[in-house]
Amino acid sequence: MMHGPECGHPFCSSHLPWSLQKLRGALKDKGLTTRGKQHQLVQRLHDAALAEQARAFLSPGNLPAPQHRKCQPEPRDAARAARCRARLCLYEPAAVGEACSAYLALASRTWHARRLSIGQRSGTCLLPQEAVEHIIAFLLRARRDAVTLALRETPHGAAWELQPEALPGLVRGLLRAGAHPDHRPRSYNGTLVGRPPQIAILLEDCLFPGRATSSARFYRCLPESVLRDVVQALVDAGARASLKVEWCPGSSPELDTDLLGLLCAFGRYLGARTFEALFDALLGAKGDLNASVRVFLRYYSHEDIAHTKLRAIFARVLEHVRRGTLTASSRPPRLLSDHGGGADGSGSGSGS
Repeated sequence: MMHGPECGHPFCSSHLPWSLQKLRGALKDKGLTTRGKQHQLVQRLHDAALAEQARAFLSPGNLPAPQHRKCQPEPRDAARAARCRARLCLYEPAAVGEACSAYLALASRTWHARRLSIGQRSGTCLLPQEAVEHIIAFLLRARRDAVTLALRETPHGAAWELQPEALPGLVRGLLRAGAHPDHRPRSYNGTLVGRPPQIAILLEDCLFPGRATSSARFYRCLPESVLRDVVQALVDAGARASLKVEWCPGSSPELDTDLLGLLCAFGRYLGARTFEALFDALLGAKGDLNASVRVFLRYYSHEDIAHTKLRAIFARVLEHVRRGTLTASSRPPRLLSDHGGGADGSGSGSGS
């Protein structure tokens, strides 16, 4: 007689197997079908028990106590659970519950079938665990604010803290799963007016040079390569550079432009190659090239790196002129302090 896997569930035990009547009664109590052979009923109960464990895992409480363990969980088990729970927070609760239940059920069937097929059916082609995980990824639906949750600073030393190099891949996965590329965080409280989109806040964080942390930052301090890849992922997912934002660092507004112009105002501390990559990405996302040139010249500072960026911008302008695709802006950006002082504005562009 074939039986279920040895997993600690009483109905899966091979020493004291449950009778057909007892198995059918347990399935009936759970609202499951009672038709099938004994090993099928055992497997059905086994999958249902794993699904219940998944739902318990997603509850606000702790993980269910491990079965047949006399010692406390090791620290690495707690860290692993914390990382897993933090990742699940990026997805809609209902979708996570369904995906976890499906994963445990599918994985259990795969492992159970592999166990039964050893020495019996050498030619059987089973679904590998990696394929199961890819299938479950399609069942997950990300929260609209999932990218913001992933990019926000985590507590120091937290077990679920991600390495920055892993963020671009995570962001792309969340965007494919339904996260909104133009999400406007509710918790934002910076110098941009209202609730700006995610890319605008990332550009504002560029005002703080190097890897220095600052309480004024909204997102974690990203290396330039990671920042470039994250912005590119958002643009590829449909983020719009034509969205208008207004900068108000003091008592009165100073700048009203789109995201490409915001890069020209806030990108002083970015390296030239990163600046060019972001410029091309936002330009391809319908950024206003004419307006961005005017913003860059307003905040221009006489430095070698600024001169390199200016040459790159004018190379794009000349390319559009050569193609005949350079069009006049329908509404020039409002530089709200133009009438109030000098035109170089180098201090206001630095954010210091």
